[in-house]
Amino acid sequence: MLWFEIKDKKQYVNETFKSGIELFFNKKIDSGLKKSCKRFIKWLKTKYYFPILVEIHFKTTDRVEAENGEKLYGLFFGPYDKEYQSYIRIATGEYKDDCANKGRDNARVYILHTIAHELSHYFQWIQYGWKDKKKDEKEASECADYIIDCYKSRYKYP
Repeated sequence: MLWFEIKDKKQYVNETFKSGIELFFNKKIDSGLKKSCKRFIKWLKTKYYFPILVEIHFKTTDRVEAENGEKLYGLFFGPYDKEYQSYIRIATGEYKDDCANKGRDNARVYILHTIAHELSHYFQWIQYGWKDKKKDEKEASECADYIIDCYKSRYKYP
């Protein structure tokens, strides 16, 4: 597994870096979605260790923009020098439409999956940087699928 399990925390602790996850929500984010994301992150912290602080910013836009102009649902930024702040941006602008078209639970799971996918890129960045974009994306998607399956087995409703 790409992610660092909490039981192995001792081998990943690094006094140089602040650890954990910090969440930042736009004021217009749906309160139910916000609660769901907070519960998901709280659960993740009971299972996995995040050795270098990562901020997750929830935006109300339909997409977030990468430095190359690409429009994405989620984005992880890991600087070359780990002394600088890494962050994730999650687009939630389509949440209300997705609720209407796919159902609230499916809309929430999609956003939680995006979080798990971007956190998988965070672990790739910590462990080995970037190797091959196609392989990195495939690995991040597989890890996100696994994380969401585990989460869904614990909680009936996201």
